Amino acid sequence: MVSNVQTSIKGIQLICPYCNRHPFVVYSEKEGAFTCRECGRVYNKWDGRPCFIDKDIIRLDPYWSQTTEGKRVSRLIKLLKMTYMALKAPRVFPKKKPHFELLNVLRQEKDDFMALYIGYNQPFEEDLQKHIIQLEIVPKKYVDIIAPGEKIPFPDSSFDLVVISGVIEHTQRPFEVVDESFRVLKYGGRLYISSPWIYPFHGGDNYRFSHEGLRLLCSRFSKIEIGSLHGPLHSLGIFLQYSFVEYLSFRRRYLRYALSVIASWLFFPLILADAMLHNPVNPRFVLDANIYAIATKEIPEQGPKESDEGDG
Repeated sequence: MVSNVQTSIKGIQLICPYCNRHPFVVYSEKEGAFTCRECGRVYNKWDGRPCFIDKDIIRLDPYWSQTTEGKRVSRLIKLLKMTYMALKAPRVFPKKKPHFELLNVLRQEKDDFMALYIGYNQPFEEDLQKHIIQLEIVPKKYVDIIAPGEKIPFPDSSFDLVVISGVIEHTQRPFEVVDESFRVLKYGGRLYISSPWIYPFHGGDNYRFSHEGLRLLCSRFSKIEIGSLHGPLHSLGIFLQYSFVEYLSFRRRYLRYALSVIASWLFFPLILADAMLHNPVNPRFVLDANIYAIATKEIPEQGPKESDEGDG
């Protein structure tokens, strides 16, 4: 029997994302599942997390399902991966990631703000954790809910900030993801979206967006700011790394790993120089490695009120 308790995550109600009216779902402890009373869809849990993926409508990219479903990585493999990452040159990020700056502004302005991170799986400070919901299409350590970005299971106007960081190129229908982000944002809320531009193919990779492409993605928003995370020297360094490994590894797996460690240090000066010389405020975007947009959902302007007075 389905209980009458309306479920929520961190204070935000869960809805059926496949119904036009977006009714709340209810949870059955007996069945261990969520049910929409309007359309009858049943949503089970996946690895203990609510899962809102209707596989008849949303077909997951095999790349993601194959890398997660039914696989338990041994401690030895985990140790080897950690060693491999530790041996490579460090990744160089901007001094202040724009979406963290947006979080800090929200923290100062509001006590009850909520942020939605799409395609994200990272730890946050304890005082921030209760204000952030992390959504993914597969279960991961820090993920709160499993759902596609095209069908977000939260009501309209639920969040002050939506972050899609380095994810939009992996989605199948990016315009729908951004439209859903617009729907769940409050008026005055912001969308942060970043994407590679001049960058090699990486697993589950579907799209590239120029700075004009990001503007087109965010065309429903009233105010759009475009910026750059990594410039041309970063692009050059990454492409030289990939080329070095590709041509010298002779398609041998373990040789690739060894060469990628060497290449990461060999071309690291270019990556470092980009971080020091690149101007993120006034880029040209022609050869930038990664770019971003911050789009604001502004309150719509109200037209002039009709006069109650007669014509004469």
